[in-house]
Amino acid sequence: AVLLPIVELAMAVPPYWKRFVLGQVGAQPVVDPTTGVAVPRASESQGLVPRNIRQVTPKYPEILRPYGISRSVLMHVIVDEQGKPQVVDLMEPAGFGLDQAAVEAVNQWEYEPARQDGKPVQVYFRVRVNFNPPR
Repeated sequence: AVLLPIVELAMAVPPYWKRFVLGQVGAQPVVDPTTGVAVPRASESQGLVPRNIRQVTPKYPEILRPYGISRSVLMHVIVDEQGKPQVVDLMEPAGFGLDQAAVEAVNQWEYEPARQDGKPVQVYFRVRVNFNPPR
């Protein structure tokens, strides 16, 4: 077995798990991972809402089928000016490989971007992905 210092371990996990490894479990601002700039929250009252064009259903991990595990994953998703989503943070992870399945599916979704003054803008919002065992 190899033990890594926490900081090194945090570098080895997916970015959306990093804050949990580092013990930063409180509310964090949502920032663009590329630019480091804070991203505004989607808002219906301000008309800052991207419109979903295509969703990919997450795959329930085959290894979990015999156990019948039902869970949900709550995440922050940024939709950029081109309508491309990116999961940037897990608010409520589920474990069991469900987090990865949810992230892989949501990152394939397609959106019409939110608009402000007629121009596409980047926003974030929460997405909950529910998993139930196939019957």
